[in-house]
Amino acid sequence: MHQRRDGVLQPNAADEALFSLGRGSPTLVALGASPADIFYTDFDGTFSLFIPAAAMGLDPALDNIDAADVKPHPKEKKEVPKDDIPTVSQWGLMAMALLMLVAGTIAVGRARRRITPA
Repeated sequence: MHQRRDGVLQPNAADEALFSLGRGSPTLVALGASPADIFYTDFDGTFSLFIPAAAMGLDPALDNIDAADVKPHPKEKKEVPKDDIPTVSQWGLMAMALLMLVAGTIAVGRARRRITPA
């Protein structure tokens, strides 16, 4: 889940929540769900089943989740491994500098020949 530090709810944007419903909830009865199921919302007025009780090894008829601790997992930001970033070594930089020096010398020499009267 994304945690905002300003405390302002941002529906349909950055805020999300995982939650469970209490035993005897009319919504659970209507959905045929269990108090051990975990639901998801991004505060757009709807919610969906995130993970059913059975997928967590819980008994839907007996178990009830009344608290959960989850670790946020950023879904937008992707870390780029350092090895995948192309770099040039010191020798590569010196070779490029030498190449630019040679190209510049040739260009200046050609320009002088065009300007210098014969």
